[in-house]
Amino acid sequence: MISRNQSKLVDLVLELEEQNIAATGFAADLYSKEQLEGAFATIKEKFGSIDVVEFSPTVGNYPPTPAWQVTDENALDIFNGFMIGAIRTVQSVLPDMIKEGEGALCLRRAYLQFIRCK
Repeated sequence: MISRNQSKLVDLVLELEEQNIAATGFAADLYSKEQLEGAFATIKEKFGSIDVVEFSPTVGNYPPTPAWQVTDENALDIFNGFMIGAIRTVQSVLPDMIKEGEGALCLRRAYLQFIRCK
């Protein structure tokens, strides 16, 4: 699991471990290319490969905004979180999935796309 909120990761890992599910959390902000790439590199180092990615971030540095109050700044913030974050995530995992001939990506939130390699 990747989240920019380390305390949220700790809580989620503990919750999963209570259900006998092995879990590890990695802190990274999807707005930061370096942090996101670093998190994926660390995951690959620790586990060898990434088989499944479920991308469903809660993004935005602005509260929900009515359409008539959308500005360039808050629209770009959401775009960078959802779209650029998704692009960086796909770039980090899809080449290995294609090479290995298997894997799955599930991109969710404002859009839905499921990609399966096999």
